[in-house]
Amino acid sequence: MSQLRALGRNPRNLALASLVVLVVALVALSAAVAESQAYFTDGHPGSIGGLSLILPPADTTKPVVTVPHDMIVAATDQHGAHVSFVATATDDVDGPLTPVCVPASGDLFPLGNTTVTCSATDAAGNSASASFHVNVALAVLPSTSLDVASTSATEGGTVTLSATLTSSGSALSAKTIHFTLGATVIGDASTDATGTASISAVSVAGIAVGHHQDLIGASFAGDSQFQGSTGSASLTIDAAGNGVKPTITITTPVDKAAYVIGSKVGADYACSSDSSITACSGPVASGANFDTGSIGWKTFTVNATDADGDTASRSVTYHVVYPFRYIAPTMELPALNTTIVAGSKVVIRFTMDQWWGKSVIMGWPRHYRVDPVTLARMGRNDVWHIRKFQYDRASHQYVLKWHTKQAWAGTSRLFIVFLRDGTAHKALFNFV
Repeated sequence: MSQLRALGRNPRNLALASLVVLVVALVALSAAVAESQAYFTDGHPGSIGGLSLILPPADTTKPVVTVPHDMIVAATDQHGAHVSFVATATDDVDGPLTPVCVPASGDLFPLGNTTVTCSATDAAGNSASASFHVNVALAVLPSTSLDVASTSATEGGTVTLSATLTSSGSALSAKTIHFTLGATVIGDASTDATGTASISAVSVAGIAVGHHQDLIGASFAGDSQFQGSTGSASLTIDAAGNGVKPTITITTPVDKAAYVIGSKVGADYACSSDSSITACSGPVASGANFDTGSIGWKTFTVNATDADGDTASRSVTYHVVYPFRYIAPTMELPALNTTIVAGSKVVIRFTMDQWWGKSVIMGWPRHYRVDPVTLARMGRNDVWHIRKFQYDRASHQYVLKWHTKQAWAGTSRLFIVFLRDGTAHKALFNFV
């Protein structure tokens, strides 16, 4: 202890100790500066040792998050679809980052439109996000039309119920049709090759004499291939007379014929009997224009009664449609279009004489590969490759661009536009 006191009283020793303390402090300060990436520059009054400590500027720049464009995905079932996507993020200091997306890639997306938000945060705490939309939609099944036949029966007798199921004008076979007569369930029958299902010997006991509008009911529940549909028709119960029913002739509307919406067409029908006709009436008088005011299938029924009390009823159905037609050079079947170079862009135009609204068309036009002779389908429905679809109000034309593929060379494809009136307009294209 006495030696330490002696050392402390020596001025030279005190100076040496102070120098050691200063060196240790400078070493510690150098280590701290290196760790913080600070640097020294020429000092100013008040700086340590004539040097000033300058820290780098704070990182305030947000990362950049990149997400996909909006997506349209076909549903795999009624719950939606699992959707995968790739999102990235990068920062000017930290480099690549991994964004967090909600919902995440691979999640089950429900039917409808879902917003996906992806976010990323850098080491300095700066955050950024970006969003896109995923629209999951069910595939649209082809619509069907169920044409139920009106009929008549003698009071207390029996009747045959029948209905014909079609889709885009083609008969559907092996489909189950459910029949009712008023509130009474009659039963089920399967459609034949012509699309017709029928049940015979159905009793009409208890049904009053007269015309019963929409008493016959029929329905198709739909399946994995086609949408369901319903229909109805009238039943006329004839009183007992001399047994000779009046004869009804309906010239127009023509049974199963198509008429353009809004067209003026006069009804033409007549009634005759072995005795005098006391009543012969339809929805409009013979010679007056029948109903073409709205699209769809319609029934035109004429009822007749003769002086003997015998009655008869006859019905026809007709289809009110939009005035669709392709614009040259595109031609509808059975006409053939000119050969197309595979990989080229094809402009297709069609018109309905005026703008009927967006809902007139059943989704995007479809196309698929077919046998060029039999037109038998050889591929699935496809709506891709149609890049532009718009309406030209000046010419009243719908215009679309079809981007064909070079791989289609040597094949034939059927191009189809489906309308809300139940019609399908087909054009055949051959590719070289």
